[in-house]
Formats: sequence, C-alpha cells, structure tokens
Amino acid sequence: MTRTLRLVTYNLQRAIHYDRIREHFATLPALSQADIVAVQEAGVPAGGSNTLARLAADLEGEYGWTYRTVMSYPGKEYGNGFLFRPSVTPGADQVVPLPQVARLGWVARLKTEGGAPDTKSAFAQVFGVAGRRVRVVSLHLDFAGGADHRVRQFTHLLDALERTDWAAGGAVEVLCGDFNTSGHYGSKGAAAQTQRVLDVALTRGFS
Repeated sequence: MTRTLRLVTYNLQRAIHYDRIREHFATLPALSQADIVAVQEAGVPAGGSNTLARLAADLEGEYGWTYRTVMSYPGKEYGNGFLFRPSVTPGADQVVPLPQVARLGWVARLKTEGGAPDTKSAFAQVFGVAGRRVRVVSLHLDFAGGADHRVRQFTHLLDALERTDWAAGGAVEVLCGDFNTSGHYGSKGAAAQTQRVLDVALTRGFS
C-alpha cells in the first residue's frame, strides 16, 4: 500500500507569528493534515517556553517536537525544529552550521538584531515513516550576501550531508525551509538568482 507523507515548511519570523500559525493550523488543511512540519525561527524568550513546545501543547498532544538553536541573543534565542505526528518516529539528527557573511550592508544591519551577521544553520532529522527512513533537512539560508553567499552556504550544507551515511538503506532525502531567494514579482534578475541557488541541489540529483 502506498503511504503519502505530508510535509510542510513554515517560517515564524523570529517567533512573532505564533497567533498566525495557530490560525493556519485551524483553517488550512495542508497544514493541519501534515505529518511533519519543518519550522524555522522558532523562539525561546528569557524565562519563556519554546515556541514548538507551546504549539505542541496547544495542539493537544497531536504532535511531538524537536528543536536546535540557530541564533542566540541576550535574553532570547531562535532555532529550527520539527513538529511531527505520533505515526512518525524521530531518529538520528545533525546540525550543520553555515558560513557567515564577512560584513553587512546598511540595509542588512537594520534588519539584523544587534547589527551583526546572523548565524545560520540547517537541522537534519531522520524520521521513520511506515517502515521507511526519511531524512528531512530544515534549512535557513542568509538574506544577506546575495546569491553568491547563498550558493556557498547551500554547497557547504550538501557537502556536509554527503559525509554522513544516513542515506544508506534507501532513505528518502528532503530539503526544505527558507532559502531567502525571493525578489520583486516578475523580476528576471531575482528569478535567475533563485535558479542559481536551486541548481546547487538539482545538479546533485534532487528534484
């Protein structure tokens, strides 16, 4: 019997969109029926609860969760993680730190907490699903540095993943998350830069 795995990726934008993701869980079947939700920028405020722990509790036991820190600041942190159904079993995991930009332009400094380059990383988790193994990689590439920098980050990530043997035994590999490749609608330049980043994976057999 064929088993369909439903996977959704969701960026909480520094954990400020908690109410929005709760609304989306209540109103969007694509999200509420997901087996795995890869989340970027979940947060842990000082003295507060992890966003994913709070969400799993609000969903009344329908999901388990895992989390790894990506960015730390005084009094808070942000990270990547997963929500998953009871039918999905988490296994081995790996965190891959990504290269940082050397410096920020003035616009990037305004968008970055503390005015310094963010740390970025990918969180890879192996899941058992209906007797199969699936390695899901929740990644978050940098908004700063342009396509050249994102290509460098993505290449570094795939090199690191290839050095592990988790893909042995017929495991399915999934890359998802925030690639930070958006641009003005209809912009040929933005489309070309996006394609450059995606080609890093396409040339290695991803589709």
